[in-house]
Amino acid sequence: SVPAGVTEAISVDMGCVGDGLQCTERQVSICAKDSGGPYSHEVVKKLIAAAKKEQADYAVDIYYSAVKGEKFHCPLKPGTFMDMMYMPDALRAAVEIMEADPTRFKHRNSFNIASMSFDPEIIYNKIREYVPDFQMDYELDPLRQKIADSWPDSLDDTCAREEWDWKPEFDLDAMTQDMLLNLRKKFNISK
Repeated sequence: SVPAGVTEAISVDMGCVGDGLQCTERQVSICAKDSGGPYSHEVVKKLIAAAKKEQADYAVDIYYSAVKGEKFHCPLKPGTFMDMMYMPDALRAAVEIMEADPTRFKHRNSFNIASMSFDPEIIYNKIREYVPDFQMDYELDPLRQKIADSWPDSLDDTCAREEWDWKPEFDLDAMTQDMLLNLRKKFNISK
């Protein structure tokens, strides 16, 4: 039965399907289009927002600490690589797949997309290029570490690059500059 107060629900049963696609039940696969055409942009945006909300969040938290002048307590151990994508790239990818020419698709229309992979030390050192006094230590959170360990270090997005010309616009440096700029604006903090 549906709990009282529920006004909206969506059921998703989706996985990465096709040659060259690798996915597990612990990964999020948000479809934006199928053979019948594009899905609702509004539903896709809500799924993306929900996925972002539930992510292991050290990549975002570290920027908040840097901008606020706080020491960051990293919940993951050194050397924990995670595949990440900056949200503007993810949103752009959702729109691009909906608008892509389906006659180019060899792998149906479910694709891995990737942007960057880094561990806590790499992102910390990148932030220090722009916030030299920023500090970080490690306070391992076993639950977050377990989640991070279940994620792939990187994804192969060759099919997306070949079949609909996927290419991220943000690398770690561009994301870092944009995050610091926008968080400073959000919190009304000057350099």
